[in-house]
Amino acid sequence: MNREWECGIVDETVSRLIAMLLAGVIAFISIYRYVVFRFSGREFVHDAQVWAQIGDDVLAGMALYAQVPDNKPPLWEAVVIVAAATPVPFLVMLAVVGVGGAALVWNTHRLVKAELRPAATVVASFSLALGIVWMTNGFINNKIVALALLTAGLTANRPSRSGLLYGLGFLIAQHLLLAAPAVAWWEWRRHDYRAVVTIGGLALGTAIAGYVIVGLIWGLSASVAAVRQTMFATPAYAVAESQFQTSGSLLKAPGRYVQLLNERISVYTFQLVFATIGAAHLLSARRASPAVGWLGVALTTTLGSALLVRVYRHYWLLILPGLAILAGLGAEWLLPKYGTDE
Repeated sequence: MNREWECGIVDETVSRLIAMLLAGVIAFISIYRYVVFRFSGREFVHDAQVWAQIGDDVLAGMALYAQVPDNKPPLWEAVVIVAAATPVPFLVMLAVVGVGGAALVWNTHRLVKAELRPAATVVASFSLALGIVWMTNGFINNKIVALALLTAGLTANRPSRSGLLYGLGFLIAQHLLLAAPAVAWWEWRRHDYRAVVTIGGLALGTAIAGYVIVGLIWGLSASVAAVRQTMFATPAYAVAESQFQTSGSLLKAPGRYVQLLNERISVYTFQLVFATIGAAHLLSARRASPAVGWLGVALTTTLGSALLVRVYRHYWLLILPGLAILAGLGAEWLLPKYGTDE
């Protein structure tokens, strides 16, 4: 059997370089999109315009959340406010998203490389990068940055560092709370239950601190409004119509929901095929299977529960890291069959 490609410093180096290249492409796409939009005269997506206006209103003296409502957590609003203070707010926000996407690709590579062979890690990295390009095309969103912080926490070597990163990620996108069971299991496996308590306490403390800072700057009413707007908006999302016709609620417009679900699943053919193979391998191997594969299942199912509410295009970003891990595992299982010479 020819195993030359399976291991060794050359293959690991190539795998690392490919991950770095893909991360660079993701970062470049965000900046490239800014240039294209500026030269073509096209408008940025509605969310970007709303955030730019929020930043302008806050800088003009209005109270965040109390007078300027939004459903995004405080740390993302800080990014928006800083961007609005510059002459090029859209470029700043796109740069943050681009760096976040690059970090997400690199962190996922680090997450899988310990348990998958170099060729399989390339498939995982490519799967993730391809999904980001297809689903975002560089548009401004907070979820990529939050997922970058989540995956950084999953690979951090100290519980204190992981707890801080998870808390910061929540302050970027509250959807990360859905991943709490997956994160708790992973950290328990990596460390022990005491580390899970430490991590949970630090993440909670970091999140609370973000809302406290809102109160210190804009008053108690702003802090209360922040909690209400960022934590209790799900019922409205579940039953209300989308004002932009971008997605239908499963409860309110099931026909539209199923139509969009079908359209967007078709975009993920590559990831889903390899991820399904990876999941089948997990079920067949059971205890002998890599733990990172079960993490992929856990992240996909927990974060993917957001898609039960709506199938917004940017919500699909939430399942990309889990699908990428499973896609890498699928490649890991296939490569011995099709990538070696007996």
